[in-house]
Amino acid sequence: MKNVMVCALTVALSAIFDCHADSGPVVTNGENRARIVSGRVDRDEILRGVESIFYKEYGAPFSPIEEVTVVLKTKAVSIVCFEDYDAEERGKPSGKADFICTEEEWRGVTNLLASAGIGRWKSRYVNPEIADGTFWRLELKKEKETKKYSGANSFPEGFKNVFKLKRFAMGKIKR
Repeated sequence: MKNVMVCALTVALSAIFDCHADSGPVVTNGENRARIVSGRVDRDEILRGVESIFYKEYGAPFSPIEEVTVVLKTKAVSIVCFEDYDAEERGKPSGKADFICTEEEWRGVTNLLASAGIGRWKSRYVNPEIADGTFWRLELKKEKETKKYSGANSFPEGFKNVFKLKRFAMGKIKR
C-alpha cells in the first residue's frame, strides 16, 4: 500500500511539474523504490541548513531577466521578471508573483531541488564558443555561508530541474 501511495504522489507531482523529479520511474518495484527513498535522504542532506535559494537568469542586452527566490522556512516562492536590463535598472518588472506553496507543491519544489544534484555541481560552467546566450547564477544561502554557482551557456547535469522550478513559479504570475 505504501508503494502505491508513493506512486500516486509521484504521478500527482509529475502532473504539476511535468517531470518525475529524476527519482526514477513512476511504477516502483523494490529497486526503484529504493531510488525514491534515497532521493528523500539526498533532499534532506542537500537542503540541510539552507535558508533560501536564489536563481537569476539573463541573456543578451535585450533579453528578459528572471529571478526566483525560494525561502525554505516559510515555503515561500517569489518570482520577478523584467523585459530587459533597462526595466531591471528602473525597477519595473513585467511580471511578479509571491506565494506560499501548498504541501503538495512544496514536496515538488524540494524534490526538484534535490534531484538537480546541486551538491555535485562545480562553481562555474562556461561555454566560450557562444558569445550571447543564457547566463545564470544560483545561490544557496545558509546562516554562515553562501554557496554560489554560475554559468554562461553551459549547465551542470540536473539543471533542467531549475528550469522546471522557474517554469512552475512563472505559472503563478497573473497576466
